[in-house]
Amino acid sequence: MDVTERVDATPTVGVVGAVTRGAGRRPAGATTDITVRTRDGQSARRVVVGHGAAWVRERLEPGLSAALIPFFDELPPDERSD
Repeated sequence: MDVTERVDATPTVGVVGAVTRGAGRRPAGATTDITVRTRDGQSARRVVVGHGAAWVRERLEPGLSAALIPFFDELPPDERSD
């Protein structure tokens, strides 16, 4: 699984009256892309708007660790496929 943060040029409009809590909250426009790659070469992408990569990784890590699924940057270079 690959988690990559980017900042969009246009701000994202949020829900009026929403309450935000917790560390890792970014200004409007911060976006994190999550890419899941399977061993058979398939991939899927999910976009998280309003949170940085550290925040996303922190929340994904417990479930991924329990399922023995590594983050892309934790794989040895010879096991990585783009």
